[in-house]
Amino acid sequence: MLRVTVAVHFSAGVLLFAIVGLVFPACREEPPPPPPSETPAETTPAATPGPVSLRPPPTPSPKPQPIGATPGDTTGAGPQGSTDTGLPGGTRTPRAALPPGADGRDAPGSPNFLPRSGDLDGWVKVEPVVAADATQVARIVSADAAARLKNFALDSAAACTYGFYHGGGEPLMIRLVAYSARSPDDGYGIATILSNAPQSESCGGLCRVESQPRTRYVVWQGRVAIDATADRGGDVGRDDLRRFLLHIVSRIPRENPPAITLAMPTATSLPGRQWLVRHLAALDPRQIGLNPPLDFGQMSNLLGLGSQTLMYVGSHELRGARRPNTVWIVQYPSAIAARDAHRRIERFLADNPSAAWQSTNVLKPVGRFLVGTWTAEEESLQSIMPKIAAVLPS
Repeated sequence: MLRVTVAVHFSAGVLLFAIVGLVFPACREEPPPPPPSETPAETTPAATPGPVSLRPPPTPSPKPQPIGATPGDTTGAGPQGSTDTGLPGGTRTPRAALPPGADGRDAPGSPNFLPRSGDLDGWVKVEPVVAADATQVARIVSADAAARLKNFALDSAAACTYGFYHGGGEPLMIRLVAYSARSPDDGYGIATILSNAPQSESCGGLCRVESQPRTRYVVWQGRVAIDATADRGGDVGRDDLRRFLLHIVSRIPRENPPAITLAMPTATSLPGRQWLVRHLAALDPRQIGLNPPLDFGQMSNLLGLGSQTLMYVGSHELRGARRPNTVWIVQYPSAIAARDAHRRIERFLADNPSAAWQSTNVLKPVGRFLVGTWTAEEESLQSIMPKIAAVLPS
């Protein structure tokens, strides 16, 4: 009986131990983990949370390229460039290939205010600067133009051709002639005889603009007169040409207009019909429209015009008149020279009552100034001369 009881208790203990082992397996002893590696593995740090941007990531600015270079081309020899059209969003359009500039063939001593190729985007000097002193101006301009310039104190002249290679179409070609004078008075005078265009724009100290048959700008700044003519007319390329000239005149020192021009009334002045000369050989009588025409050579001799004088001629609108009223002012180096000229012309007019001279009249000198008209009938109705004499220094 005792053996049975012990056996039962022993069997029950074994069974209970087996059940406990099945229910609580985690209580078994686990082998230790392997030792860590001697070289720690690289880990990427977690990104720090931040605000979410609603803007697209910025586009890096492209590296500046020479004009005419393709993207990635640092030599400037690429066949295709681009130009900013100024449209919203920086839209850009293809530009034709830029030819090599002719700057390396410019004449020695060329004006430094003339831009080099690439100074302005799209502008290339396609023909080099040809320069001439005052005695060789006929190399650059026509013989007639050179003859009209000879009485100005001209220092030199320079001519070249620029091309503007814009987005599409044929390039705009500009023939430019720059006259460098020895004084602002002479530079101003040269500009006035180059063009009679009534249209003007804000460019330099004086600007006259022609639209047909080709767009043409005549600009005065300081001692320089610039004559720039495009290869086409109308409005095509006009704004581009004006911007180009604004760049040029910004490189030329400014000067005040000649003092003699301030004496001429402006309320009735016909736009573009004012001329400043040292001798009437610079004027074509047809520009003024006198009928019958006047002998300007003889008139210059009577007035004693030359390198020491300035003559300012202006035409004034007169309603109902058959022609404009054309009056003039001559500035002499001295009051004595003005009085001598007055005596000569008064004596001549008294002895020559021809139709060509009957319309010429002159006031008594005011200091070293003489005031007159070639349209006496119109002047009698308008009385411009007394207004001029009243403002001249005596």
